Amino acid sequence: MKSGLLGALGGLGGGTAATLGTKFVSGGLRHSVQGKKCLNVATSKRWNAVSQRTRRAQNIPSSNDLHHWAIPRNDWGKHVSNSIKNHPFNLNSIPKPIHHSIHSKFNFYKRLGAGVPKSFQAGSATGDVFGGASGE
Repeated sequence: MKSGLLGALGGLGGGTAATLGTKFVSGGLRHSVQGKKCLNVATSKRWNAVSQRTRRAQNIPSSNDLHHWAIPRNDWGKHVSNSIKNHPFNLNSIPKPIHHSIHSKFNFYKRLGAGVPKSFQAGSATGDVFGGASGE
C-alpha cells in the first residue's frame, strides 16, 4: 500500500512544484494567526493544538475536517514525527461527509482521489482514475 501511494504521489508531474510555490505564497501552509512557524520548537505539534491553530489561520469552516492526505495520522503514520505529519502541507480541508466516506466507504483508489488536494491531481490523471471527489 505504501509503494502504491508513493507511486501515485510521484507521478503527479510538473504541477506539484507549482502547487507548492502557490501554497507558500498564498498562505496555504499558514500555521497560525500570529505567524508562528510550524517547525518552531516552542509550538506544540500535537494534533489538537495544530488543528486549532491551522483552522484559525486558514479560516477553515466548521463544516470541514482536516484530512492527513499524504502521511496518515495513524497506520504507518504513527512512526512519523508529529512535526511532519501534522504540518499544514499534509492537511487538506474537505467537507465532513467526504472525510467520513474516505475512512469508511471508499475503496483505496477513490480514497486517494478524495483526500488529495485538487491542485495535486491536476499534474496527472489522478482526478480521473481516483474519482476526484476532493473538497477543495
